[in-house]
Amino acid sequence: MDAPRPPVAARVPVEHVAHGTTRSDDYAWLADRSEPKDPRVVEYLRAENAYADAVLEPTRRTRAAIFTEIASRIPPVVDTAPDRMGPWDYFMRSFADQPYAEYRRRPAGAPLTDDGELLLDENALAAGLDFFSIGALEVSPDHRLLAYAVDTNGSERYRLRIRDLERGVDLADDIPDLY
Repeated sequence: MDAPRPPVAARVPVEHVAHGTTRSDDYAWLADRSEPKDPRVVEYLRAENAYADAVLEPTRRTRAAIFTEIASRIPPVVDTAPDRMGPWDYFMRSFADQPYAEYRRRPAGAPLTDDGELLLDENALAAGLDFFSIGALEVSPDHRLLAYAVDTNGSERYRLRIRDLERGVDLADDIPDLY
C-alpha cells in the first residue's frame, strides 16, 4: 500500500502593507473566517483531516486503548477547588459524560458536599451548537450579576451577556462582536 500523500494548499499571493513595508502571504486565504465558509478552505481542511486519519490509522487501536484507560480513571463528577470571594465560594463542576462545565457558588465555608447554587450551565448554553466556548466570566462586586462572553462559531469574537444571579435570567444587555 502506498503511503498517503499530504494535501498541498494552493498558493494565492496576497500583499499586506503595514508601516511602509509590503509583504506577500501565499496562504492568507486559509484564514478566511467569513460566513458562509469559503468552500476552498473547507475542502482543504477536509483533505488535511483525511490525511491525518490515514497516517494515524496504524495507531487507532492503541489510541482507543489509551483513551479508554484515561476515561476509566475520571470520576463521574469533579469540582474545582473553591475560590472564596466575599460571602461566596465559587467553583466549577465538570461531568465525565458531558463536554462542558457548570459554574456554581455556595456560601463561604459551606461543606464541600454542598452543591450550592447553579450560576451558569455551559451544556445548556451549548445545546444544538456546533461550537461553544466561554471566553471570560466575571462576577460583579456585589455578587448580584455575572458577565460572561460566549463564542459560538470559533471566530474568537465574543458576545457579552449579563446574568441576574438573584433571578437566574439573562438581562436584555447583549454586546456582540467583542475581541
